[in-house]
Formats: sequence, structure tokens, C-alpha cells
Amino acid sequence: MKTGKQKTGTYADEAGASLVELLMYAGLLFLFVGIAYGTVDRLWLETRRLEKRADSLRGLVQAGEQWRADIRQSSAAPTVDADGLGISIPTGTNQVRWTVEKPLGLACRDAGGGDIRIYPWPLQAAAFAAAKRGSTAGWTWDLTLAPPTKRDRQPQTVRFLAVAAGKEKP
Repeated sequence: MKTGKQKTGTYADEAGASLVELLMYAGLLFLFVGIAYGTVDRLWLETRRLEKRADSLRGLVQAGEQWRADIRQSSAAPTVDADGLGISIPTGTNQVRWTVEKPLGLACRDAGGGDIRIYPWPLQAAAFAAAKRGSTAGWTWDLTLAPPTKRDRQPQTVRFLAVAAGKEKP
């Protein structure tokens, strides 16, 4: 005695999928893969943009620390240019000169003797200034970086403050 389903001779009773169903599943698979690829591609581009911005800020901080070290090692009070785009820092027999090239967005450090370092940032504004805090002489370097994309509307602003204790007042 047989139990269970018996064949009736039609395909409707057999397990499987039709060609239309397979094409529908393949279409859904391609749709999900396409959406996932677009998302991963956008994520990859944003990651690269963030890495570039972080490298730029890392270089900016290193330059700011070098500027502060130059101020601390000064042998006399540094002098700021009238337009605020340059500062001369006397260091014994030598003089370190920091300038900002406005049209190019470059900050340059010239320690004399061919030691010139150029820091290429997308600068919107930059200024050196003397800052007196009580009886302490200090100097500031304000930098405003241009937003990296049109979508980023807020520029990045950084202020470095250097104090040369025991030096002449600015």
C-alpha cells in the first residue's frame, strides 16, 4: 500500500520554480547588489576625503608646533608685518621668517641658508598678531582653512598661541 502524494501527471504538483520566478529573483538580487555597490562606493569616497582632510590638519598642527618652537627659541621679540601676513623671529645670529602667500594659500618658513619649508593648505585667511596677556608677551597665528567641498559650509579655524617668556613685550 502506497501512502503520500501520487503523481497526477501535471507539473503543478512537482517541486521547483518556473523561469519567471527565477528571473524575478535574479532581478531582485541585481537590485540589492546595485544599491549595496553605490553605498560602498560613496563610503569609500568619503573615507578618502576624510583621510586627506586629516592629513592636512596633521600637517597644520605640526607647522603650528614648529612656529611655537621658533617663538620659544627667539633671542628677541619677534616682529609682525604691518599686513599681518608675516612674522620675523630673531634666533641669535639667524632669523626665521614665516609668511603666508594669500593668493596661493601657502605658508612658508624660511630659516635662512636654503632651509625653506612650504605648507600647502587651502587657506581662506591667515594672520599673525602680537598678543599681550598681562606682563607676558605672546603672539598668535590665526588660520582659516577653506571648506574642502561645496557641501561643507563651515571653514576650519585654528589659532596657535606662542609665549616667549622673558622676552621683550610686543
